[in-house]
Amino acid sequence: MLDDCAPKHTREEKTHKLWIYFDGKRFLLPRGRKGDGFEAEIQRGQLKGLIKELGLQATCVGKHFPGIV
Repeated sequence: MLDDCAPKHTREEKTHKLWIYFDGKRFLLPRGRKGDGFEAEIQRGQLKGLIKELGLQATCVGKHFPGIV
């Protein structure tokens, strides 16, 4: 979804978070439980926060996650 809806975004893996940068903004996505890495399931509230914080277009996000916006 990020590759499509936030072209030219960057990701930086930290010990406890995944930092996502796009258009001068940053969103911190928590890692899963120990050992899960970044493959842990993202919660609906986290996804909504990411969309709002990074200013992603609802029409684009809706293609990937129908009903989320």
